[in-house]
Amino acid sequence: MHLSGADLCLTVTGLAGPGGGTSELPVGTVYAGFAYQNRIAATLLRLWELPELDRNGIRQMTALCVFQLAKQLLLA
Repeated sequence: MHLSGADLCLTVTGLAGPGGGTSELPVGTVYAGFAYQNRIAATLLRLWELPELDRNGIRQMTALCVFQLAKQLLLA
C-alpha cells in the first residue's frame, strides 16, 4: 500500500480445482485478505460448501465476495 499509494489492497489465494484438493484443504478453500486504513485482515471463504460450483464458478464467486467486501469497507 505504501509503495503504490493505494487506499485499499485486496488479495486472494486458494484452490479453485478441478484438482489439487485434499480432505484437509478441499477445492473451494479460498482466503481473501485486505489492508484498509490501519486494518489488515483475512477471511476464509468456504466455497466447498457450494458443491454446484466448478472452477469457473469458484473464481466468479471469489470475485463477487471480494468486491462485496471492498464495497462494505469503502462505504463504512
